Amino acid sequence: MKLHTILISCILLLPTVSADILQNPDFGLPPSNWNASSPFFKLDEISTIPGWSFEGTVQYVTAGANLSLPQNGRAILLGPDGKINQTFTANNGAQREYLLTLVLSRNCSSANYNASLLVSAPDSSAEYSKYGNGRELWEVYGHRIGSWGGGESINLVIQSQAVDADDQNSTCWPVVGALDLIILGSVKQETGMCVYVFYS
Repeated sequence: MKLHTILISCILLLPTVSADILQNPDFGLPPSNWNASSPFFKLDEISTIPGWSFEGTVQYVTAGANLSLPQNGRAILLGPDGKINQTFTANNGAQREYLLTLVLSRNCSSANYNASLLVSAPDSSAEYSKYGNGRELWEVYGHRIGSWGGGESINLVIQSQAVDADDQNSTCWPVVGALDLIILGSVKQETGMCVYVFYS
C-alpha cells in the first residue's frame, strides 16, 4: 500500500486515487449468462452480478441509445425495491475516512415520478436524485460513508428509494455505475490549506 500526501484547499476537493476494495465496482464483469445484445438484462437467482448481492427488481444495463453513461460503461438499474449490497473489509491499521463516488443516470427522459438513490453504510446514509440540469445525461456524486479500521467488515447498501406513486410504470428508476471507494487519512489544516493523507 503506497502512502500519498497532497495539499488541497479547504473547500474539500477530493483526491481521485482509490483503493481496490470493492469487487467489480464498475460492473465491468457481467452476469455469466448475460446476453450482450440486450442493453437491459434482468437479474435473477441464476443471473447474478459478480461481487454483489441483490434484492428486488435489478437489471444489468449498458450504455446505448436509451441510456447515457461515461465511457459507454455498464451499470445497474434499480427498479421497485431494487437493492445491491457488498461487504468489504476496512484497512487493518488505524481508522481512515472512506468516501464513495458514483455515477447516477436515468433510462427515461420524462416520467411522472423520479425515484431517488439511497446509499447507506453503518455510519451514514445519503439520498441522491438525478435532475438532468447538467450538460450530460448522468451526474457524479460523492459521499463520506464512514470511518473504520482494524479490519472491520462493512456492509455497503445501494437501493432505489420508494416514491409515492400509484403507478410504478410511470416512475423513472435510478441507474448507478462507476463506483469508486477512496480511503482518506486524517485532515490537518495548515494556514488555509488542508493536508490529506490517503492510501491506494
